[in-house]
Amino acid sequence: CNTIQIENVKLPRIDLPTFDGTFTLWRHFEDNFKAMVHNNKGLSSCQKLCYLRASLKGEPANMLKSLETIDANYIIAWKKLCDRYDNKRRII
Repeated sequence: CNTIQIENVKLPRIDLPTFDGTFTLWRHFEDNFKAMVHNNKGLSSCQKLCYLRASLKGEPANMLKSLETIDANYIIAWKKLCDRYDNKRRII
């Protein structure tokens, strides 16, 4: 059996997920954002907050406008979004 080893495969760039406040899209956004940013140990909380803000539009973006861009506010921002959009009644 011959095995072909491919090195340096160039994969397409994956864009950050975006979220505009549509309840039915929350789970998809949450899953993808967690996989790409939230659970990434190589990023600081401040970087995660910047990526989170860049991923939001409309109402969710407005919810986080008043938060200063510091490490401590990432968890606050994520909790605000989860409290608002992780609503099983509205998702169904």
